[in-house]
Amino acid sequence: MRNVAPLFTILAGLGSTSLAAQAHATHRHPSGAKIIMTGVLVEPLCHFAQRSANSAIQDCLKHLTDRQLRPALLDSNDSTLYFLHSPAGRDLATPQVRRLVGQTVKVDGTVFPAGNTYLIVVDSLRSGTP
Repeated sequence: MRNVAPLFTILAGLGSTSLAAQAHATHRHPSGAKIIMTGVLVEPLCHFAQRSANSAIQDCLKHLTDRQLRPALLDSNDSTLYFLHSPAGRDLATPQVRRLVGQTVKVDGTVFPAGNTYLIVVDSLRSGTP
């Protein structure tokens, strides 16, 4: 029985090390890199919290003021969410952006790792190809 305790301690230590390594995945975009991303433009409240279907997205958006609208880019390949932010003096809550929610778009900007996700400071946002 004395030999079991040290073995258990070693196994527990190895298990916690591998879990810690898995929890801190490396970011695929270096901080401050210029990128062009294609994905689906979503509004997180409508898309995730209210789980609006495609037909109900525009109805959900009607209930959000420009200050409440928080567009984000959802990477269709791996479901990574990129929060979008406009540079000072520019507004992402335009009628054009509202029309693009739920559609494939291209975003040009500067990317910054933000915890387990990313922030893109947007230079341009336009309709993209699927």
